[in-house]
Amino acid sequence: MAKRRCLMVLEVLSGMKPVSDAVEEAKISRGLYYQLETKAVRAMLNALSPGAESTGQPAGMVERVKQLEQKVTRLEREKRRLERVLYVTKQVVRPGPVAAASGRRSASTTNGKKPSPESTTKTPAPSASVSTPTTGGGGVRSSGSGN
Repeated sequence: MAKRRCLMVLEVLSGMKPVSDAVEEAKISRGLYYQLETKAVRAMLNALSPGAESTGQPAGMVERVKQLEQKVTRLEREKRRLERVLYVTKQVVRPGPVAAASGRRSASTTNGKKPSPESTTKTPAPSASVSTPTTGGGGVRSSGSGN
């Protein structure tokens, strides 16, 4: 059937037959003929374009389609894996508040009677031998120094 349709389109395009005779002989509608004609011309253009392969596709097109199909396969596999990780995570970690309850104390003050030494802050007492600068540029020593 494909060969007969190809011959019919070529006869019409070459001027050997008018469209009305071709559609009458093939017992198809005029609309279908024009669809077949368009498909045939597009297929010839693809097949005869520079670098076209035997499939009728331009040279790089077949390789590009293969690459994209491989990428789709990889991404679908990764998506399924991530969906499974999310599902398992939701099974293990149940929904609830993210922040700790407001009435709770820190662990260092609740376990013992008094806070640990590291958690208390001490301010260092001023040393008696520290010099105090003056506006005159010279340093005045405090009375506690030996000089």
